[in-house]
Amino acid sequence: MTEGTERNRPAWWGSVASPLTPWDDKDRIDEDALASEVEFCIRAGVGGISYPMMTGEVFELTEDEMRTAARVTLKAAAGRVPVLINCTAISVGLAAEYARHAAEAGADAVIAMGRRNPNATFDEHLVYYGAIADAAGVPVWIQNHPFAHLSAEQAIRLCEKIELVSWIKEENPPEDQRIEELARLDSPHVEGIVGGSGGVYSIWDWEAGAQGVIHACCFCDVVQQVWNRLADDELPAARDLMEKLLPALQMERKLDICKEILVRRGVLKNNRTRWGNRGISERISRDINRALERIQPLLTA
Repeated sequence: MTEGTERNRPAWWGSVASPLTPWDDKDRIDEDALASEVEFCIRAGVGGISYPMMTGEVFELTEDEMRTAARVTLKAAAGRVPVLINCTAISVGLAAEYARHAAEAGADAVIAMGRRNPNATFDEHLVYYGAIADAAGVPVWIQNHPFAHLSAEQAIRLCEKIELVSWIKEENPPEDQRIEELARLDSPHVEGIVGGSGGVYSIWDWEAGAQGVIHACCFCDVVQQVWNRLADDELPAARDLMEKLLPALQMERKLDICKEILVRRGVLKNNRTRWGNRGISERISRDINRALERIQPLLTA
C-alpha cells in the first residue's frame, strides 16, 4: 500500500463518523437529536457516516429501531456525504432484510459483522454475506470484530467470491498488524480497509494501509483533520494533532462520557444509554473540561 499523496483521498477517506443513539425520557430514539448528530458530522467535514455501530448501541436496538435508525440518518444526510448502514443480525434472513431496507432508503453501502458464532464455518459466513449483498445491491463492508473473527485470508476470500463485498473494517487486535496483513495481500477485490478502536490508532492504521477509521463522532472534526494531513503527506502535522487529541479520544471510549462530550459540544440533550450510566463524577467532569479546553482551537463543528 502506498503512502501520502499517492494514496490520495478515495471514497470514505478519514473519519467515517458514527452517531451515538440518543434516547428521550421515554427510552425511545430521539429522532431530532439523531438528525442533529448527522448534521454535526457533516459540518465536521467527515469522509462518511456509519450507523448504528457498537457506540450506537446496535445490539440494544429492536428491529423497528434498526429501521428507524437507517431512515432518520439517511434523511438527515440527504446525500451530502456517503452513509454506511449497519445490517448486522443474528440470522441470515434478518440481516438481508435490514440490508434491503437500508438500500431502499438510500444507503451508499451496508456493513455487517460475520456470523456471531465462534464455530461458524467459512461457508456459513459466505452464505450470510452473500444474502446481504443480494438483498442490498450496494457495496457491502465486512466488520471484522472479535465477536465474529475472520482471518485476513477468509475476509479477502469473501471479497473475491461476492462481487459487492469490497471493504473491510478491521478491529481485531493488534489492529494495525492485521490491517498491514490485509494490505500486504493486496487483493484487487478489496477496495479499501478502515480501522476502528475509536480512532486512537489512526496514525498506525494509516501507516499499515488503512484509508480511515470508523469511530464515535464526538471529535470527528479533529480526526478528519488528522487524516487530511495524512492524505497531503504531512505526517509530522498529523502526529502533532494526534498528540493533542489522544487524551480526548481515550475518554470517548466510555459511552456515557462520550455522550456527555456531545452534550457539552451542544449536539445532544442528555447522556442516557441503554448500557447503563455510571454517572459523571466531579473528577471525570474536570477531565472532560480539560480535554475540551486542550483541543478547543481544533474544533470546527
